[in-house]
Amino acid sequence: AVESAYQKGTLIPNIASEEKCPCCQGYKLGEAGRSLKFQGLHICEMQSLNVDELKEVLLRARTNPMHAANTGQLIGRITAKIDQMTAFGLGYLSLSREIPSLSGGELHKLFLMQHLDSQKDSMIYIFDEPTSGLHKLERGQVLIWLERLRDQGNSVIVVEHDRDMINASEYIIEVGPGAGASGGRIIYSGKNKDLRDSGNRKSPHRKKTYKKADENTHYICLENVSTNNLNHVSVQIPLNRVVGIAGVSGSGKSSLIAGTLTPILRYHFGNDDRDADEIENEIVEKTWDRVSGLQYLKGFVQADQKPVARNCRSNLLTYLDLWAFIRKLFSIDPQGVCDQCKGIGFIEKRHAGFVYEEICAECSGKRYRKDVLSVTVSNKNIADILAMPVHEARAFFECAGEGLSCLGGSAKLTAGLEMLEKIGLGYMTLGQPLSTLSGGECQRLKLMKQLLKRRNGNMLYILDEPTFGLGESDAERLLDVIDEIVCGGNSIIVIEHDVKVLSWCDHIIELGPGSGSRGGNIIMTGTPKELKASGKSMIGPYLEIAGDDYGK
Repeated sequence: AVESAYQKGTLIPNIASEEKCPCCQGYKLGEAGRSLKFQGLHICEMQSLNVDELKEVLLRARTNPMHAANTGQLIGRITAKIDQMTAFGLGYLSLSREIPSLSGGELHKLFLMQHLDSQKDSMIYIFDEPTSGLHKLERGQVLIWLERLRDQGNSVIVVEHDRDMINASEYIIEVGPGAGASGGRIIYSGKNKDLRDSGNRKSPHRKKTYKKADENTHYICLENVSTNNLNHVSVQIPLNRVVGIAGVSGSGKSSLIAGTLTPILRYHFGNDDRDADEIENEIVEKTWDRVSGLQYLKGFVQADQKPVARNCRSNLLTYLDLWAFIRKLFSIDPQGVCDQCKGIGFIEKRHAGFVYEEICAECSGKRYRKDVLSVTVSNKNIADILAMPVHEARAFFECAGEGLSCLGGSAKLTAGLEMLEKIGLGYMTLGQPLSTLSGGECQRLKLMKQLLKRRNGNMLYILDEPTFGLGESDAERLLDVIDEIVCGGNSIIVIEHDVKVLSWCDHIIELGPGSGSRGGNIIMTGTPKELKASGKSMIGPYLEIAGDDYGK
């Protein structure tokens, strides 16, 4: 009955529909504005063209005597900018394309384009993970652009985890050896050649038992999907597997999953943790003919690329909804924070235009009043608890578990601490402000919050580039967690560019072959081994098969 409701009608129920304005036909432009035309097009019609098409219109204008004399220089400047977008693989975008609708890779290329086409010299450029959100084929182009900046007489510093980018660097500074208190030291500084010759940086070849689809496999089936640039594709997503969604940026990965499957799941399961204004303003058109297989799921969880709200008052416990138990444990009143620093632990000072932090003299950085700090549990006060690393706190609460169980929430707390250790965040302190976290730490924390919600089997987890900001060892920890989730009877869809993650998937759906209007097709589906053996797959040649044990 639920599926038949999806198959009928033109829009998802309970979501407002919209129609184009009959006067302006959706261009938002008055009659006077629409009457002003260049090469037969008004300004909004020109904006709706992709930039490659726009270039053709502008080049034709150069041969038009009406325009050539007055607009030649301006056309030259516009076409030069268009050539930049084309060189960055963005020629399929239109100027009217809304920024929120762009994929992470498209946004990243736009950002790089603004900086990499500079003709300046004697500059220092610092790029933080310039290859994130980009396909293996696109990452090589980023390296060419960076080398061009260097050849212009600039210095380029790259904070990066991508092995190809590291191997192409001329000088390496490696920080570690671990994270948090176990890191913070320079463990290597020198030429790349010396690092490679040391022979101790090769990661072990991990083994995996792949779960190949068989006659007992259930699927989510989407038929005739035309969301954004998708060309009426139909796809089968096997359940109880790790399914990778691959393709160059702008190929249709987000349109298939975030733009089609996720809204269907939201309506079907009635769970939506977005802000009310996001839901109110969303228009969801029915851009598919039929969906089936949802009866095999109990729910879904999505971890997208939206950033964690990092502020000095939020910490691990508040973000993971575990703070209530700690407050109950110490009977802390919400007004029990230090009156001087308001619970931050430091006072913000300004001097000569600089802003710096000074430890609060009233509480010595412990955030709470003296009467609150006098309350202890197993000889630990609230400040001691917040200063504990996750691995130490886990041992503390496990030892005190029986005595604390009457308060409620201790099981959830210990489960949360255990998960933090599994995903490689055991070095962080419970009270560490989110404002001090790196991008990779935020990504894992956000993912973990979703993983803690429900893990009762037959759940679908949708992960959008979960390895963003992670080094190889951290990414491998995450793969272990993913395997554990699937072994618990759940399903995982991973939108990913990382070759190691795609190689770890049981099944891959590859879109392409290009971006925008050049993409939107399913070019290959199958196991990593099948994609690697195929001559059609673009990601196949780069896959590293983690084992040859198939069919289980």
